[in-house]
Amino acid sequence: VRVKIIFYPIIRRKYFNLKGIFEFLIQYRKAVKRLEQFALDENVSMIHSNTLAVIEGVSVKKKTGVPLLVHLHEMIDHPRFVAKILYKIAINGADKVAVVSNAVKRHIEGLISREVKNLVVIHNGLEPDLESSLEKKKRKRELGFDEDKKLVAIVGRVNAIKGQDHFVSMMK
Repeated sequence: VRVKIIFYPIIRRKYFNLKGIFEFLIQYRKAVKRLEQFALDENVSMIHSNTLAVIEGVSVKKKTGVPLLVHLHEMIDHPRFVAKILYKIAINGADKVAVVSNAVKRHIEGLISREVKNLVVIHNGLEPDLESSLEKKKRKRELGFDEDKKLVAIVGRVNAIKGQDHFVSMMK
């Protein structure tokens, strides 16, 4: 697989001031030009933006016509006006918006006060029956766990909005 690394700015709180806005816009403009050229040179057939913090895909899609899938994992609340703007940019600019849960879908639609037609829920996760019962027990032993106990893992950032505390309560 050929890999090309192209720098682009990611929306972060450090840009939420006058100087930061100008810095972001300058970097954004340069990045869009580089990404647009890459999409054209490599005959890219689809753009995939994997977070709301990366909105360059919307501009590249507008300039090249390459279809855009925006994949959203996050539920942003604050600052509220920034969240609304970013969600609207993603929704209006993308051909499809995939979200990882019904909670994220409800959050977005509630925040922008309308149903989103190009939004689809695609749950993250693993197929539970990929390994046989014996393979699962062997894997648990290899990891040092009791083979007859249920084993659950949560991979991701620990954050109250994600509901990990509810999960732990339910497991009890």
